[in-house]
Amino acid sequence: MPYRRVDTQVQVKKSGRWVTLKTHSTVKKAEAHLVALNINVEHKQ
Repeated sequence: MPYRRVDTQVQVKKSGRWVTLKTHSTVKKAEAHLVALNINVEHKQ
């Protein structure tokens, strides 16, 4: 599933729409979450 960061939110695309997975307190934390998700996705492939 594709993931993206919008400001402090990490979103996932489900059924053609973007759904908020988590809202973080800072952009830095949201970016770290997104990186971790992308590493996890690459590892599973």
